[in-house]
Amino acid sequence: MSTKLIAIGNKLMGDDGIALIVADKIKEKLKDMNIEVIIGETDFDFCLDFIDKEDFIILLDSTHFNIEKGSITLLPLDSLYQSKNFFFSHSLSLLHYLLIYNIKGNFIGIEVENIDFTNRLSPSLYKNLDNICNNVLKIVKYIKADI
Repeated sequence: MSTKLIAIGNKLMGDDGIALIVADKIKEKLKDMNIEVIIGETDFDFCLDFIDKEDFIILLDSTHFNIEKGSITLLPLDSLYQSKNFFFSHSLSLLHYLLIYNIKGNFIGIEVENIDFTNRLSPSLYKNLDNICNNVLKIVKYIKADI
């Protein structure tokens, strides 16, 4: 079994690319923890090529749950399959695949402020980027210790 972190997002849509930026910033530390990092952006087929049925997947994406901007949400993947209260702009195809093949894992969401046609993060996320990266890394360490 391998542990893989898959970052989903669109760098050209402002905060929607936060998962990609965070994954890129912490990827060396994740590699040291034997976690493979896959920067999937919005290409789900690319992501699927890297997933085996026995893998433990950590899906990193932006969220809009109407909570504090920059907040981190940790959820088991199987809870997302049943949820009708949340909207995930990229990961529906990926989640569908993970459900069909009963892939185990967790979802880490980073709450966004703005999703716009820009290649820049909102001021609140940009200002807190180091803190967001550190918090995501702590959560991944917690997940890895629990596997």
